[in-house]
Amino acid sequence: MIELAVWPLIPFLAALFGRSAMKPAVLWSVAVGGGCGWLLDGLLRRPSPGVWISSGIAFAVGAAYVIVRGRQTYQLDAKTRTVIEKLKAEQAALEKTHAALRQEYERYEREDDTAFQVYNLAKALTESFSWNTLVNRFSQALQKLAGSTDFLLYLSSDAGELEPKAQNGVWIRDSLPSPPMTQHPQWVPFGAETLLRVPLWQGNELLGLLWVRWAEPSQPPIAEIETIFEYLLIGFKKAKLFARIESLSRLDGLTGVLRRQTFLDHLQVEWNRAKQFKTTFSLMLVDVDHFKRINDTYGHPAGDAVLARMGELLRMGVYETDYVGRYGGEEFGVLLSRTDLAGVRRKAEMLRSRVAAELFPAGWEKISVTISVGLAHFPRDGQTVDGLFAAVDRALYAAKNGGRNRVVDFSEVKG
Repeated sequence: MIELAVWPLIPFLAALFGRSAMKPAVLWSVAVGGGCGWLLDGLLRRPSPGVWISSGIAFAVGAAYVIVRGRQTYQLDAKTRTVIEKLKAEQAALEKTHAALRQEYERYEREDDTAFQVYNLAKALTESFSWNTLVNRFSQALQKLAGSTDFLLYLSSDAGELEPKAQNGVWIRDSLPSPPMTQHPQWVPFGAETLLRVPLWQGNELLGLLWVRWAEPSQPPIAEIETIFEYLLIGFKKAKLFARIESLSRLDGLTGVLRRQTFLDHLQVEWNRAKQFKTTFSLMLVDVDHFKRINDTYGHPAGDAVLARMGELLRMGVYETDYVGRYGGEEFGVLLSRTDLAGVRRKAEMLRSRVAAELFPAGWEKISVTISVGLAHFPRDGQTVDGLFAAVDRALYAAKNGGRNRVVDFSEVKG
């Protein structure tokens, strides 16, 4: 009796514990199996017909309910799975589209960033008017572009040879690779590094060669590199032109020595340094003897030729740390830093002898020219620039009055 009352619970228990597998076929199997068990149990126990029939009806109703509900649930789950699969496919398509859009956005962002860097590089380089400014601005722009400030720049000399002009970072020049020269930039593997070699051409003329140590993992296309470094070439031209103009503004056009004001500026700087650090320097004033007679006899072109050659002789006769300037028409000043009195005297005598031994062109002729030289020393002969000039002028006057073609130190001037 009790067992027959339990059989109707089987469909519900099957649905409860097997919910994840509630396929109609499974539930039908449970219902048929449960029905067979109920029938066999009833035949063996032979209960009263009422109990048997009521238990069977209850089982049939429970089984039918569970089967119908399971079938509906399975159909709903199937539809849900279909919708989920569709949504997953749409999501995958959206993710693929998003990835493509992201890549395109990143490409545009890189292009925009590169364009901005190119603009900044062009602006920085084309606004530079000196080599130092050019190198500093190029280093800053290169840091953003290549992730490194290391570069080595060669420029073509007047003889057509590539000579080192500027560098940042450590470069062992002799160890650099030497691939064949091309018209375009090249990526050159060099050990664990990547180097960029950029030839700087103007038409068929090679103006220079640039090596760049490239630290960024990405390498722009060669066409992009060429565009960038075209601005560098413009900057080089401007800096070279500016250096030429600056040189012309500092130098006397005829003699090639410093102009008067530039020479006086160097003299003031040297005086300030000597005053602060208690050092010495010497001033030499050189005058071409009987220069008016040369102009009157041979003409002004001959006089100009004498002055031009005189400038060369004076420049060649002093150290690179010394300064030669054109003080007046045929007068030259020479500033000698940190000198001893005997050494200055020897140098002055050497210059005088060299000029006296020179034959200067004067039209179809060659003429001899002499110079008179006055010497004065800081701080012995003057505590100020004006005082020093007064002393050296008196020494030169004494040399000219003493017969010319001689050197007179201020210490030898009487009164």
